[in-house]
Amino acid sequence: MPAFNLTTLLASGSTTNQTSASKPVAPDTDAVAFRIICEAIGATPAITWLIQGAMDDIGVSDANSFFEPIGYADSKVNDTNIVFAALAGPVIAGTQQTIFSSLIRTRPYRKYRAVISGVVNVTYRIEMFTTDAD
Repeated sequence: MPAFNLTTLLASGSTTNQTSASKPVAPDTDAVAFRIICEAIGATPAITWLIQGAMDDIGVSDANSFFEPIGYADSKVNDTNIVFAALAGPVIAGTQQTIFSSLIRTRPYRKYRAVISGVVNVTYRIEMFTTDAD
């Protein structure tokens, strides 16, 4: 069974709207998944998250890269409906939400970043997992 590699996109204790710095993936990566973890909440919590990918070389700055939303399955039961939109994140402390990049073979991004918006009274972190079965 292949091992998963963990990369932090946004560190534990994050509380603001922000766009992370991009993180590269190896060219032979077979799977990429992303997880937002709600660490703590206050009154009327809310958060929206989006993962973007870019095919630009990792040496190209984020400001000069062309990022676009990644495709992910909108259901854990049926992975044939692929969406390219931001998600409302978890707003219960200690819970998480995971998305899997569904089109890694047809959209082989070289780097990924997280875009967080609409944060109200949520403390969170964003993680990226990669694996290579070879």
